[in-house]
Amino acid sequence: MLITHWGCHIRELMMMKIFQWGFAAAMLALSTTAIANTTIEGVVVSVFDGDTIEVLDGRATHKVRFAEIDCPEVGKRGRHGQPWGKRATNEAKMKLRLAGERVTVTVVDTDRYGRSIGTVFAGGLNLNEHLVAEGHCWAYSRYAGDRMIALERRARQDRLGLWSLPASERIPPWDWRRQ
Repeated sequence: MLITHWGCHIRELMMMKIFQWGFAAAMLALSTTAIANTTIEGVVVSVFDGDTIEVLDGRATHKVRFAEIDCPEVGKRGRHGQPWGKRATNEAKMKLRLAGERVTVTVVDTDRYGRSIGTVFAGGLNLNEHLVAEGHCWAYSRYAGDRMIALERRARQDRLGLWSLPASERIPPWDWRRQ
């Protein structure tokens, strides 16, 4: 029988450590679930691009990435943006101004950068769906549901927004970021 200098068995110490790690993992899982099932209501204080905003809810600011969509990138860190990137950003800004900058965000997840991922409602308008339906963004095929994919398909057929550009200028943002 192995005994440490505190008089405890090594096996008991190992079991205690396993329990502590298991408890910590369970608490982390619960906290992530709690975050994913929240609503943020507040005022938009910044529009970073067509699919990322910052919202002040009275207590804190929240960086929000629009769920299910991916807008063309705007220029950052000395790199040129994509065609239609500024137009997508301006469309988001315009719709947010019409709503008095007030939004409700239904949070569905948190990404690896700590941003809340959610559906953004401005003045009753689902801004995520609007941006795709009007051809300002792609349905993010990796995460989008059937409705969002159908909205993109319709915008493509009608050659709305970025779908009016030549095919060589319509590089999906997820491919463009890898270049």
